[in-house]
Amino acid sequence: KKELFDIIVLAGYSSPTGILAFLHCKMHGIPYIVSSDGAFERKESFLKHSFKKLLLSKAIAGIGTTDETLRYLNSYDVVRTYKYPFTSLFKSDLLKSIPTESEKDNLRKKLKIPEKKIVLSVGQFIYRKGYDILIKAFLKIKNADIGLYIIGGTPTQEYVELRGNNANIHFVDFMSKNKLKEYYEVADLFVLPTREDIWGLVINEAMAYALPVITTDRCGAGMELVKNEKNGFFVHSEDIEELYKRINTIIENPILQKTMSAKSLNIIQDFTIEKMAERQNTWG
Repeated sequence: KKELFDIIVLAGYSSPTGILAFLHCKMHGIPYIVSSDGAFERKESFLKHSFKKLLLSKAIAGIGTTDETLRYLNSYDVVRTYKYPFTSLFKSDLLKSIPTESEKDNLRKKLKIPEKKIVLSVGQFIYRKGYDILIKAFLKIKNADIGLYIIGGTPTQEYVELRGNNANIHFVDFMSKNKLKEYYEVADLFVLPTREDIWGLVINEAMAYALPVITTDRCGAGMELVKNEKNGFFVHSEDIEELYKRINTIIENPILQKTMSAKSLNIIQDFTIEKMAERQNTWG
């Protein structure tokens, strides 16, 4: 009912329920804001673009997580747009300092990790995440002291076959937040080789644990949080050779790794739930 709410925030139009919510607000004159966790502009038919414009253009404002998202909303005639720091982390979730080598050694022993350097990735074993690309890139690394740990449940047969008999590639099941925390702390580098993530909260998590990050140009969080050559690298999605070179650059250069770790931890200070609330309070 219109009298129950001053403004409604609508966050999706890809489902019948979402479309009906937009149409209901339009038909009953209920002011609404459109919210998007992230978006990439795509070529689409005139009919599809027109229909989405019909739903979005009457929003009194749009809120999004990246500059790309705001451009996306503007392309559908959402005139007033605001960006906010998207996250799932409180300030208390961020590391106070970068783990020492001694602390990492102790964690490696606790977790029974044999390698001295750890490349970490977290996410589901699905095509969109690009783990086939990551495995192929990692297979080019010949240093037996470097391990790849992908935490994401049960791998598909494709990934098992890609790994072959490489003992340095480890598939790890889902785990509790406290257990996952230990893997973030013991890692030296985080990689998300995604083919497309409109955001990707694991990037926030990795940086909260002071990790350099490598991700693709199809990751919203990467575009917003990763400063190329400062706290990590962008690579082109599907580029196995480029990904291999960037992993090798960081993992074989302790000084660069340490510098990037400090930069990640510095950047993520502005991406907490507290900061997100502060930003929303400034919208006029």
